Amino acid sequence: MDLYEFYSGRCFDAYNELGAHVVKENVGKSRRKTVTGVDFVTYAPNAESVTVTGEFNSWGETTMERCYDGSFFKCFVPGAKAGQMYKYKIYQRDGYCVDHCDPYGFGMELRPAFASIIRDMDEYTFGDARWMRTRNECKGGPQSRVLISPGLVARVLRKRHKLHIIVALLFQIFHKHQSAANYWLT
Repeated sequence: MDLYEFYSGRCFDAYNELGAHVVKENVGKSRRKTVTGVDFVTYAPNAESVTVTGEFNSWGETTMERCYDGSFFKCFVPGAKAGQMYKYKIYQRDGYCVDHCDPYGFGMELRPAFASIIRDMDEYTFGDARWMRTRNECKGGPQSRVLISPGLVARVLRKRHKLHIIVALLFQIFHKHQSAANYWLT
């Protein structure tokens, strides 16, 4: 991961490095034994330390080591597998500790609970191939998005003399970007 791109907000593949990733690692002196587990990586620039806790360690704490430029924490947990829940425990310099879900996690527990769930993305198959083939990417021109809130509609209905202005504006937008209008109106 390019740290300069990450810090400047232009790194669009940080999910490939951050989060929980099911991996197979060669261990031992001869590196012949293969162990399956999960690599956990998170970004916590102001943390004193970070641990990962989950079903794989009976909700105990596994210490994560600083990596890259010191703002990231990483650990490998052998035996952790897809489907298990986990959280990060972030210890701040003032001694305060907070449980935190994984912002780059591929699975989440339903609210109000907030544990992340390990997912093996190599096992996942996307089911949107038909939509991907037929989508209109609108790369050839500008895109317009119009948000009409209930509050705006109520105000316009109270002042009916301005209704024709909004209708004309919407007509122009949808007429100019016909493909967008077809998409949003279907």
